[in-house]
Amino acid sequence: MNEIKCLNHALTPQCLLQINAEIKAILGSNETDTARLADLIDQRHIQITEQLSMMPASKKRAFAQLENPINEYLNTFISAMLKESSDVLHNIRVGRNAVKKYNQAY
Repeated sequence: MNEIKCLNHALTPQCLLQINAEIKAILGSNETDTARLADLIDQRHIQITEQLSMMPASKKRAFAQLENPINEYLNTFISAMLKESSDVLHNIRVGRNAVKKYNQAY
């Protein structure tokens, strides 16, 4: 998951270019601003929904087919981040409990 996929495609509207660039920058950084990422994902969803509502039916299908793999990629990437965070929290809890047991024993 280290390589950040391009979030744009041939039918990406202008309004999504900046949002996608910011998302890509956050996903590629060492320190992830999760609040900003969530905000950008919400903005992206709103823009895509608005674009689809304004498109003629003939263009909607092509746009959706190009967006689908990008959405799957984002979902997979963010799910992996969530799992990693969950694993870190679990390890912290296990470590804290081990310290408590050690302190109680001595």
